[in-house]
Amino acid sequence: PAAAAPAPAAAAPVEATVAASVEDFDVPIHCRSCDAVYQVGFRFLSPGTVLRCPVCAVSFSPTQRMYLMVQAILERYADAMNGEIDRHTATIEAETKRFEKTAAALQDDVERDVRSVMEELTEPPKRSLFG
Repeated sequence: PAAAAPAPAAAAPVEATVAASVEDFDVPIHCRSCDAVYQVGFRFLSPGTVLRCPVCAVSFSPTQRMYLMVQAILERYADAMNGEIDRHTATIEAETKRFEKTAAALQDDVERDVRSVMEELTEPPKRSLFG
């Protein structure tokens, strides 16, 4: 009979792949001249920065109001994403603990059942004629 496999090591939490910060988030910009849509990093959306459409080269300068509204949206996104990452991590940790507990209980049950069968089917030692 094969030996029971050892319980696997605790799984490491999965790293979420999201933008490192809201500064890295790409903001879509719709060119009012050629209707092209291009994206720039939020860090380049600061008021007064001159952006140029990569298709027609028309310039665009974000306003302070636009910047503040996009910033508020990205901060809500970051808060929601951090909450989801925390929830996901907590779920993984809880499931890992549950798995380890269940795996240990199953292994104990198997060992107890195997021990019972072995004790039941093992013959007692035979006595010799001399002692």
